[in-house]
Amino acid sequence: MKRISVCLSGFNQSLLFSRALFWLAKQNLPKDDWELIVVDDCSSEDWPSLFEPYQDQIDIRYFRLEHDLGWRGGTIGWNKAFSEAEGEILMETNPHLLLPTDAVKILYLAHKTDFAKKVDGRLWVSLRGYTIARDSMEHFEEIDWRSDLENVRKLPNFSNPWTMLWENEPNHFYGSHLCCSYPRTLWFDEIAEEGHREVKNQFGPGFPEFCDYGHCDCWFAGRRQQLGITSVNIDMKQCSFKHQDHYSNFELASRFKVRSWLNDKGHTQITSKWWGEEWVPVNPNGLWPAPPVPWESYIPGSKKLPELRPEFAYYYDPKWAKENAPWLVEELE
Repeated sequence: MKRISVCLSGFNQSLLFSRALFWLAKQNLPKDDWELIVVDDCSSEDWPSLFEPYQDQIDIRYFRLEHDLGWRGGTIGWNKAFSEAEGEILMETNPHLLLPTDAVKILYLAHKTDFAKKVDGRLWVSLRGYTIARDSMEHFEEIDWRSDLENVRKLPNFSNPWTMLWENEPNHFYGSHLCCSYPRTLWFDEIAEEGHREVKNQFGPGFPEFCDYGHCDCWFAGRRQQLGITSVNIDMKQCSFKHQDHYSNFELASRFKVRSWLNDKGHTQITSKWWGEEWVPVNPNGLWPAPPVPWESYIPGSKKLPELRPEFAYYYDPKWAKENAPWLVEELE
């Protein structure tokens, strides 16, 4: 059995994901001790081509979900990753998250401490970090982020309140769903028990188990609190992630015509029920799989578009792009 399974779910974002893979390949836990479970939630971009440089450093297991539902949040992807994972500890990360070399090791060893034994292993551990603001992302390649991840501090406007949020509140607990770990037995035996799923699925008959980030996934719909699971943050001075900012559900759906079953707040039908909101999907008839978008999948003006899966090669046909994805036209000229 692997010591820890690093689970990741998403779609497209090839530019951001390629940077994340670069730092995952630098993890100081021996390759045989961990695995990377990648769930591709129906990308048009060719994710397996991103793995090729790292086959010797990372034990990567890849799974693709085919569907026509559009952007739907991460629950189904996470459940698929967890069901395939072999590790004693489950860890979540994201395709836009840059992890320092000791992140996976720290999130594993946290479950081997005397404190973890004291709470009978019922421990949920979270990393906090810095979100690189949108106006800094266009300068990312101007810094040497490959030799030292801390060089991101040289980005313009790094010290803005949004980026420094967690550092400025060191004693405030924030259960970041972006990067966390917990024992697999805790997930399968308690958090994800069948009755809870039935409760969630009573809303929205005919839909799979949809869920958005933040309002549900982060807290497992309140299950951690209900079950009295101990939640802790790793001290940011010891280890912290760097989060590459990316488009919101609303921006993808409205600006880039991506099909989305979330509402304008990024909530699913289930979450909207919980919050007493009206649920109106932003763009249920949009493009899917989503075409590449700037800053997430490529740097505008670079003429370096990501590789597409063969069945979506027509996305790079200038005639198709002009009609359906005009932001690609300049890159194709």
